[in-house]
Amino acid sequence: MHSRKACLLLCLVFSAAIAQQAKGQALGKISILVGRNAFLGPSGYQIRVLGEKGGNVPDADLSIAAPDGTVFQSGNFSIASLSLDQIVARFVGQWTINDVLTNMPGSPIQHHSFSVAAADLTTFPSTPAITSPPAGAHVPAVFSFTSTGNGITIRGPGVSFAGSYPQPGTYQADLSYYSQVLPQVVEAVASFSVSNSLGNATPAESSPSTQFSINLVSTDYAAPVQWTVGVPEPATVTMAGMSLVAFAALRRRK
Repeated sequence: MHSRKACLLLCLVFSAAIAQQAKGQALGKISILVGRNAFLGPSGYQIRVLGEKGGNVPDADLSIAAPDGTVFQSGNFSIASLSLDQIVARFVGQWTINDVLTNMPGSPIQHHSFSVAAADLTTFPSTPAITSPPAGAHVPAVFSFTSTGNGITIRGPGVSFAGSYPQPGTYQADLSYYSQVLPQVVEAVASFSVSNSLGNATPAESSPSTQFSINLVSTDYAAPVQWTVGVPEPATVTMAGMSLVAFAALRRRK
């Protein structure tokens, strides 16, 4: 009796899954990333659009058209050096998602639409700051930093580090992987990001292959600071110096 109930339950779950797939309930996501670099002045804004369909990587079968006609192809296209007025004029209004069905050759492109308001694109969190180490500091390959943001990028020739954190605070950066190119001067940028859901896009077709959710991420970037990374800590240098002195004294005794 129990086995019959289990079999019936399994059949119901399987049938529901098939029905859901038949209705085109695959989930995709469109992310609009708007950034503000206040230290660059009035033209310090940027926008990027990412499209995902059935995975966590940009899908080449998607293109997203902005209200001004700009097409973000393959979810890997960004525009920088914009003013806030340009952001509003070009990207407030109705957007269109063009979804190519690669698993159904010959099928027409499916279209979805969603709207973005001015407030969505012009509301930014507070500009963050790195409070330690100070600009110009010399730090070891593994060091702690404190920031009022929730993200950081550290870059230099052959060096790339990025971290995101649940809240501002003190965290550790480990650049020991790049020890072969250290020490060197790197540039660190703190950021503060806020993510907001704009709901789901509206499909033009009655049975869409994919349902898209819309997410908007607003990011404020701090002015970059420079550090020299890969310099031994003072205590290490002191111990090394004392060892050399002791070794020299030992040689003199001989």
